Amino acid sequence: MSLVPKGKPILFWLHNRGNYLLKIKNLEILIKRYPTLIFSGNYHRYTFYGWPFFKNLIIP
Repeated sequence: MSLVPKGKPILFWLHNRGNYLLKIKNLEILIKRYPTLIFSGNYHRYTFYGWPFFKNLIIP
């Protein structure tokens, strides 16, 4: 059963290093909303160690 059956996809565009998302309050929001994370490159993506657990895109 889906938590939000008629929910719209959420995109979260990261513009800073991803390690600030590892704070508890930020992780709670990510887990609750489960957004698609948008990064500006591979290096930028690897600054957030939790990226394999979320949908993600790289915009060149």
